[in-house]
Amino acid sequence: MTIIANPTAGRGDGQEYLKQIKELAQKGGTGHEILVTRYPGHASKLARSAAEAGSQLIIVLGGDGTISEVVNGVVGHRLSLGVVSVGTGNDFARTLRLPLRNPQQAWNVIQGGGTRRLDLGECDGRYFISSFGVGFPVDAIRATGRIRFLKGSAAFLLGVVRALWQLQSVPIRIEFDDSSIEKNCALVLVQNTPYLGGGLCVAPRASVDDGFLDVVVVETLGRLRVLANLPRVYRGRHENHPKFSAFKAKKVIISSPEKLRTMCDGDLRGCTPSRITVHPGALKVIVGNGNGDKRVS
Repeated sequence: MTIIANPTAGRGDGQEYLKQIKELAQKGGTGHEILVTRYPGHASKLARSAAEAGSQLIIVLGGDGTISEVVNGVVGHRLSLGVVSVGTGNDFARTLRLPLRNPQQAWNVIQGGGTRRLDLGECDGRYFISSFGVGFPVDAIRATGRIRFLKGSAAFLLGVVRALWQLQSVPIRIEFDDSSIEKNCALVLVQNTPYLGGGLCVAPRASVDDGFLDVVVVETLGRLRVLANLPRVYRGRHENHPKFSAFKAKKVIISSPEKLRTMCDGDLRGCTPSRITVHPGALKVIVGNGNGDKRVS
């Protein structure tokens, strides 16, 4: 068993959570190795080394960004992933109905749960577990990163509100499978999970094991209308809004007249044009029994 921990996850709470996991692992009496990340991208290197050394179980303690890094290090290896989700957004764990910011409950799931095979998205060689985005999500991530006095979903919500002052629409072309559209968009998301930004249910029909990605498009929309619709987005009840559209696809190409910054799993990475595809069943994750999943083994 290899434990990869990000001590800075959850706005610094990761250090305390790591102490709890160390105690739980020691009480369990099973052989384990604890590796601590030191810099961005380190989790991928640690995970790759552990996988190549033959580790059959890697437990990641951190948020969506750390989980995503670990996944990028283990894709293609035969192993299971355990998740102790203690980050700011925790949208991956939320989708799988795993405990949030509770190491004891997460450890119980890892010790007694079953495994589930999940799809992964890939953008230009980078795998993502939850979300790829262009437009407003990039501004919201930047704004959230500047907030130091809040944690969790509250920080994301304030980041969204602050980013609204920069809200603008840009022309974007979206090619998917055998079709294409061109629109002036406030945002384009390609979702593997329903959630984004600490609980915003932006893609209610998304499933992590249907072999498809869900493309979400929001056209030109005023700031006040965005604010007015946020409660509906949290509940996933915005699908009938005339500026919202969504569809499923296996391959997506997003391009724009000017290069736009993009994000994967909450981290800013790359620029358009972006080529995105789905990898069905590429990841095996330990989940709780009885969570409604049809593919638990």
